Amino acid sequence: MRLFVSLGTSSVNELKFDRGPVYVGRQMGSQVFLPDKAVSRQHAVFYTTKDGDWIIEDLGSANKTYLNDQAVHRAELKHNDIICIADFTIRVSLEEDEDQQRRMNLEDTLVGEGRIRRELHTVDRKIDAADAPPIRFPAHRMHHLHDAVKTLGGQKTFDVFYKSLMDVLFRQFSALNIWLSLRHDPSGPAEIQGGRKISTEHIERIDLAVPKSLSEAIEKNLYLLIHQLPRQISARGIRSVMICPVMLQENNYGIIYIENSTEHPHYSLQDLDYLMVLSVFAAYLVSKMK
Repeated sequence: MRLFVSLGTSSVNELKFDRGPVYVGRQMGSQVFLPDKAVSRQHAVFYTTKDGDWIIEDLGSANKTYLNDQAVHRAELKHNDIICIADFTIRVSLEEDEDQQRRMNLEDTLVGEGRIRRELHTVDRKIDAADAPPIRFPAHRMHHLHDAVKTLGGQKTFDVFYKSLMDVLFRQFSALNIWLSLRHDPSGPAEIQGGRKISTEHIERIDLAVPKSLSEAIEKNLYLLIHQLPRQISARGIRSVMICPVMLQENNYGIIYIENSTEHPHYSLQDLDYLMVLSVFAAYLVSKMK
């Protein structure tokens, strides 16, 4: 069974399983990990019968599991069935694709950076897509937004604003490492940039968990949530990553990159959604600075 996981028009992951059980949820260790609080910790499970048929079963989730637009408790799966859990869509493939299989076998032999890149579970939040999920974040984030407005709105110089924004991000996202770049001119080079650890030590861009993803986000103005990292990276104590451009309409004033530690839960879509709102406010303030 192959599962193609997507969020709106964004492909999140492609997974292959020979046998069950395959658990779906936002609990750490789920084989199909969906980083959204609308998803229950143990939301659903795939398993096989004695005859080899694949079954999907809802595990008493709060927001239900939908199979081809119908809420189900337990159902047998067919090729190209569509499962919806919260804002995620999972397409089920039960037919062997020899070309795909050969490609996967070939990829499994690759090592190094390319292999790591394929193991990243990345959500590309496309805000202009017609089917993009609504922006959501917990009500308590409004207190965080008030704090950010008060802290950042009073800064008069670029350097102090940069340091204050870094402090707000560490505080509000329980960050381990942050890399931040800002510029007055949306078409010009970065005027101030750098990375910092929670210990206040400097961190180089190349030492971040996924510098390639940062480069891609800078080039294409991408809002990225990398909610699960391969073992080579998580062994360094890094749980997940968010990358967010500092944009006001079409103008890009910089980029925010945040990593959290394995001592904290994975960053979720709601965390990224709040960061996007905060980044728009930051972009507005930068645009007004001389």
